[in-house]
Amino acid sequence: MHRRSFIKYSTILTSVLGSSKLIFAKNALPLESAITNLDIAATAVPCDEIMKEHDYWSRQIEKSSPYHVWNQNIKNAELANFRTASQLNVTSEEIALSRNTTEAIDTILRGIEFQKGDEIIYCIYDYPFVQNTIRQLEKRYGINPVPVYININADPDQTIINAYKKAFSPKTKLLCLTHILNWNGRKLPVEEIIAIAKRNNTKVLLDGAQSFAHIPFLLDDLDPDYFAACYHKWFRGPLGTGFIHIKKDNVEKIWPLHGENQKRSGNIENFQHLSTLDFPAFLSINKGFEWISQHSIAAELSRKKSLNQKIYDAFRNVNGISPMIPGRNYVRNGILSYSLLSEDPGKFVNRMYEEHKIILKPIRYRTLNGFRISISDDIGEKDVELLIDAVKKEL
Repeated sequence: MHRRSFIKYSTILTSVLGSSKLIFAKNALPLESAITNLDIAATAVPCDEIMKEHDYWSRQIEKSSPYHVWNQNIKNAELANFRTASQLNVTSEEIALSRNTTEAIDTILRGIEFQKGDEIIYCIYDYPFVQNTIRQLEKRYGINPVPVYININADPDQTIINAYKKAFSPKTKLLCLTHILNWNGRKLPVEEIIAIAKRNNTKVLLDGAQSFAHIPFLLDDLDPDYFAACYHKWFRGPLGTGFIHIKKDNVEKIWPLHGENQKRSGNIENFQHLSTLDFPAFLSINKGFEWISQHSIAAELSRKKSLNQKIYDAFRNVNGISPMIPGRNYVRNGILSYSLLSEDPGKFVNRMYEEHKIILKPIRYRTLNGFRISISDDIGEKDVELLIDAVKKEL
């Protein structure tokens, strides 16, 4: 099937499953109504439909066995791969299920045949576990990590592009790149950076943990060689579900992370390791596509951006905090983070929950010291007003 035909399928699927809805009722979520969850960037709360689907498959497995149920319903998993490919405008022969983004990224990093002296470019604000794997490769195989130093709170996009450009050399083997940084929601100028990598004949591994189902994009437009993401954040799927995308001409060049086979091949299924997989979770993914088909990602992104801009404006003159972005025009998605100038992030976030039942994410990494707000589909104006009043009261 041609790639563009996936888009047609996706359009038909959306029209069949339901009309556009920009905000979901809180009673569709299995979370205590008194709690305001502003940490979807860590893990989302699946809707009731997904939870019920997960419970259904759990009961089926209890009556039989995991492998029997999986084998009997393998087309369910194949459909999840197909729908994921449709969402990204690639082919299902390039998609394999994994447990999370980190496992998918590790599959690539540990599957490439590096030689001593090969260089991997990465950013000091990439996900720490990814950086740890690169450092392990340095110790085990003698590769050279090349860190890119940027100020994610203050640097404009062109400064970031220039910093990445300077990192390339004839020895560069791989570029690890994060689409949206988890620390402050900063969307990196990946289009320009990937173009630089292509001109330097360098493969690109793109971390999409915070971008998949959060912002609209197509992989064939961005053109990374490898892409990793998860279903349990902005997609609102079951916990512990993710996937990997490997361009078809790269599949046979990568060693699978797990020992499904003794050799490499061009079959993407080599990367879909079952073992003791959470079968109910993966069999529930398709309900997530029904959930996500009920709204436009672009329209929902605009709504989340508007709510975060409201927060940004409300906190403009609040003492004790400052935004972790260069300016208001960098409020571009559902994530917004603030530096705490004199507070301990852990204590502040705990107090916000204990006193106001608001869930935030404490940020403590390198020079970053503050808290993160991430807005899900069910968060509305009243929730934002509650957050604004609570933060002002606590500071």
